[in-house]
Amino acid sequence: LWRLTHERHGADHPATAAALASLGTAHAQAGQLDEARAALEGALAIHERRKGKGGGPGAVLGNLATVALLQ
Repeated sequence: LWRLTHERHGADHPATAAALASLGTAHAQAGQLDEARAALEGALAIHERRKGKGGGPGAVLGNLATVALLQ
């Protein structure tokens, strides 16, 4: 899903950030914490580049914090 979203909308689109966040959550649930962190950090980077346009990073930050606690 992330690749399709990235190809369709581009690297800095809110949908791409959402897809990366979902990927990160799936990795975390599977216990793949390094992969989860990388995906969530990618989603957060998109939010930072967009400077709040198209949604906020609140949920991403919460999930990233959870992954950091589990590592």
